[in-house]
Amino acid sequence: MKLRIISVKSKDKRASLLQLKALSPEENKEYQYIVSEGTYREIGCPLSGEILEDEESVRIISEDERRRAFSKLLRILEYADNNLFRTRQKLKAAGFGKDATDYALKEALRYGYINEKRQLSVKIEALANRKLLGPNRIGAKLSAEGYSRADIRDVLEELVSDGVVDFEKNKETLLEKLCPDGFEEKRKILYKYGFWND
Repeated sequence: MKLRIISVKSKDKRASLLQLKALSPEENKEYQYIVSEGTYREIGCPLSGEILEDEESVRIISEDERRRAFSKLLRILEYADNNLFRTRQKLKAAGFGKDATDYALKEALRYGYINEKRQLSVKIEALANRKLLGPNRIGAKLSAEGYSRADIRDVLEELVSDGVVDFEKNKETLLEKLCPDGFEEKRKILYKYGFWND
C-alpha cells in the first residue's frame, strides 16, 4: 500500500513522536499515523506530497498499530487486572493483529503492568480461604481462565508452604459447615469442592 504524505507535525516533543497525515491514492482515503522521530528519519524524512514505497508505508502502519494496541491495553488494564490470555482476547476483539498484540503484551510484561503470579496469589487465597475450594477445583478454575498450570502449581505450593493456605484446615471447616455424619456425604462434598484425591 502506497501512501502520499499530506503533513508532518510534532505530536509529543517529550516522547519524540510525530503525527503523519497521509492519503492512500488507491483508496482515496486520508489516514493519521503516530510514529517515532527515529522511524521517520529511517524512512528518509518524507515531506508533504512525497509518496512512500510499500515497505515504508507498512513500517509506518505497523508502528502506529503497535502504539495503538499498547494504548488500548493500558485502557483495558485501567478497568480490571486482566491476565495475558484475557488481555490478548480483548485486543483481538478490538481488531488488532498478532504482531501489534504481541508487542503490547510484551511491553506490559516488561513494565510489570501484567503480573500473573501476583494475580494468582490473590485469586488462590480467595478461592481457598473464602470459598473453601480444594487444589484441584482451584487449578481447574484458574486454568480455564487462561493461567498456566505450572504457574498455578508454583503459586499454590508457595502459599501452602508460607501458611497462607491450609487445605487440611479448610477441609475441616467445610465438613463442619456442610456435612451431616455420613461417610459417603463427606466424600461427595470433598469431591465437589475439589479435594479429589482424598
